[in-house]
Amino acid sequence: GLVAVALYVGVFYLHFRMLPKTGPGTDFMRDSFKTQLIGHPTYDPNRKRDSFWSSFSYLNGEMFRANKRITQRHPFESKWYQWPVNRRSMPYHTGRGAQINLTSNNVITIAILIAVLTTLLSLPFLIRYRH
Repeated sequence: GLVAVALYVGVFYLHFRMLPKTGPGTDFMRDSFKTQLIGHPTYDPNRKRDSFWSSFSYLNGEMFRANKRITQRHPFESKWYQWPVNRRSMPYHTGRGAQINLTSNNVITIAILIAVLTTLLSLPFLIRYRH
């Protein structure tokens, strides 16, 4: 669990550090964050940057609220269990005549599935025959 949390938080840390410029996805961010983005009309190079934890908690809260506002189904939706088996790829980025879809690597997916199943099946034996 701790590794998953570290990975989740780490991805956001890299995101905030590597993307200092404004773009089409900044409209929902708070004004204080927009002033830190190069190219935004309100950009202020002298403004102190928001802390990572402040931006992280705000963005995750905003994503949660945005997902709660979704009330209608759409033709590109997918269930969580369809991603690992490549039933449907996840649209990741569309722009300038290009589209990037996020898909899983079948070899890695099968290896992880085997590792998880092996662990789950061996747990009763490990618990039963421990010293």
